Amino acid sequence: MQTTEYELRDRIDQLTNYRGEGTELITVAVPPDKSLHAVRERIDREYAQAANIKSDQTRTHVQDALGRIRRLLQAYEETPPSGLVIYAGVVDGALQDAVFDDLDVPVDVSLYRCAAEFETAPVEQALTPSEVYGLVVLERGRAA
Repeated sequence: MQTTEYELRDRIDQLTNYRGEGTELITVAVPPDKSLHAVRERIDREYAQAANIKSDQTRTHVQDALGRIRRLLQAYEETPPSGLVIYAGVVDGALQDAVFDDLDVPVDVSLYRCAAEFETAPVEQALTPSEVYGLVVLERGRAA
C-alpha cells in the first residue's frame, strides 16, 4: 500500500519528536541492492554486544529494540524494491517502531544507528521533489 505524502510527513514528524533517554533509539536503513541476510547478521551481532552496556535500563531498551527489529525483518524474504527503513526504540516507557518499505524514492544509504533520536534522513529523501519547475513571465509594453 502506497503511503501518501501527508501520511509520510506525519510519520516523519512523529519520529523526529521521539527522544530516548540514552543511545537507545535504533535506525536501520537498507538499500534495495543490499542483502537482508547481512542486515540480520549485523542485528544479531549488535544484540550480543548490547549485553555489555553498563546501564541496566539502556541495555534492556536497546535489546528490546533490536529484538523488535529482528521480528520485523522476519516478514521479508528479500529487500523490497525501494529498500527498507526500520525504526525501533523505547520512548516514554513504550516500545515504538515504524517500517517504511514502499517509498517512492529508493533508499540510497546503508545505515545502522543507535542514538538518542531517530535518523529520519533516509525517509525524508522521499519527500524531496525530483523535478523542479519554474514559471517565467515576460511583459512587453505597458502593464494595464
